[in-house]
Amino acid sequence: MKQQNQNEIQKLFDDYAESLSPQPQLASRAKERYLSMQVVQKPRRAVWAAAVCAVIVFVIAAAAVLPVLTGGGEPQVYAASQTVGQRVDADFASEIVNLQAFEGSAYSIVSQKYYAFRLDGGMVYVAAQLGFSTDQGIVEVQFVAEKDGFVRLDWRTDYERYLKDNDGLRVVERRPENMPGEYVTNAYFKANGMHFYVYTQCNPSAAQFVQPILQIMC
Repeated sequence: MKQQNQNEIQKLFDDYAESLSPQPQLASRAKERYLSMQVVQKPRRAVWAAAVCAVIVFVIAAAAVLPVLTGGGEPQVYAASQTVGQRVDADFASEIVNLQAFEGSAYSIVSQKYYAFRLDGGMVYVAAQLGFSTDQGIVEVQFVAEKDGFVRLDWRTDYERYLKDNDGLRVVERRPENMPGEYVTNAYFKANGMHFYVYTQCNPSAAQFVQPILQIMC
């Protein structure tokens, strides 16, 4: 994904980190909403990868509601301005990404932040920042996990290119000019009725651990 995409996903986290306080009670409500929406999800396909992850152009659309696409299995398209976000805890995130699988693994989670975003009262995506400790340094992972059947307008290009017709883990290595000496990837996969946009960053010595971490997340 483009460098602008990386900057915008970071802006999303920065803005909400400053303005939102942790709300663990949201986790139970969000879980109930998530389970109630399972009937409209596609079957799970075992396969993030970057998020960013994750990291997609933060387009502020007009207040008008975008039309819902119908037919051909097309997802509902929505704008960032139509969503409302709140910080949530790891208990909520564990319902979406396989965090428990890291217990006892070679990769410890040393930092984590999670935000849930709602559209018309229902959870539509979760954004996260994670730091994984390895014996060669920290691997930073940011991701967005978006509910199948939905795609945010500014993420649609990546959805069409890497997720719509692909079921496996897709890792795309990058070499940003403004980040010399860093190993950077974008990654994409589907799991638990969600599709993941992932962004990772680490020093070159830790690059060998990026794909194993992503495989566990799948």
